[in-house]
Amino acid sequence: MDRPITLDELRCFHALDRELYSRMVFSMRRDITQSMQVIALWLWLEDVGYPNIIHKMLSLPDAVVNAVADEAVQCLNCIDANVAPPPPAQSSACSTDMPLTLGLMNQDISLQFFHDNRLTAIRGIAKALNDVCVRAFDDVVQAALANAAQLTAAPVHGARPPPVGEGVNVGATMMTPLPGAELPAVNSLHPLIRSFAGRIGDPRLVAVGEADNVVQLSSAVYPHQPLVRLDEEPSNLNPNAQSWNSTSTEEVPPDDRTMFITFSKGYPLSEREVIDFFKSNYGDCIEAIRMQEVPPSMQPLFARLVFRSASTIAMILDGKDKVKFVINGKHVWARIFVPKRN
Repeated sequence: MDRPITLDELRCFHALDRELYSRMVFSMRRDITQSMQVIALWLWLEDVGYPNIIHKMLSLPDAVVNAVADEAVQCLNCIDANVAPPPPAQSSACSTDMPLTLGLMNQDISLQFFHDNRLTAIRGIAKALNDVCVRAFDDVVQAALANAAQLTAAPVHGARPPPVGEGVNVGATMMTPLPGAELPAVNSLHPLIRSFAGRIGDPRLVAVGEADNVVQLSSAVYPHQPLVRLDEEPSNLNPNAQSWNSTSTEEVPPDDRTMFITFSKGYPLSEREVIDFFKSNYGDCIEAIRMQEVPPSMQPLFARLVFRSASTIAMILDGKDKVKFVINGKHVWARIFVPKRN
């Protein structure tokens, strides 16, 4: 019989998951419990055959990670509500309700998928929470809760909080709460996580509310058990499994990662100004820029931007066919690039 995996081994194996979770709750100031559910949802998607997108997001700026996480929260709400989602708005730029997730996975996915597989998703996400997140993230949760008491004046999204303290590490090692900090009770939990609040690692982490408000979905799966108590089933999240390798998927062609931008005549912009604008707003996202070739005495009126990821274009357009930017006081229009077909 294989020996049980130790906590240190579990944390080491899920070091990238821990790094992203720590970034979400510390740097991005996202909700602690909701962020854990979001990670569990991504782990379940990988378990049922979707690519691992967590390692991809580690290189993305906070604004993009926030937007992808918000799409995951929409999925959780769709699962919880058990109401068919409305069809996504159709446009040439975006025909999905999860454009960023779709771009990262390069595989069909939508809110309808979560509605159609609701019970399977509930079981899978709950198992990921129990088998991975509750154990592997325990020290991160403790440090985040301890830190939260000293950051009540900080905005939810925005400026980075001050350092948590000495000994805090987002890898496989233990994170230590601030000395003397009192851990607040969890009082705003999503139904999927509420039933295991007391299992996060500290007895003071208890769900607040009446018993009949706890996990209303659980009776649809296990009438006599809390939703997350699935110990009788073996976990499909094998800690010894190989992580998904992005090189095994088909590369997105450059034309499908390109935007066409136009400039106002009489208001010239340099290549460097364009690159700096997008880099400051969306991170290191540009792979190449091709300005219109004109004589030195003339102003380029358009350019093509090749992004590293198609998901960046989806985020920029936000479902629209065309968007307008102001770069150094000059108007710029951007749309998806449509190559000429022979």
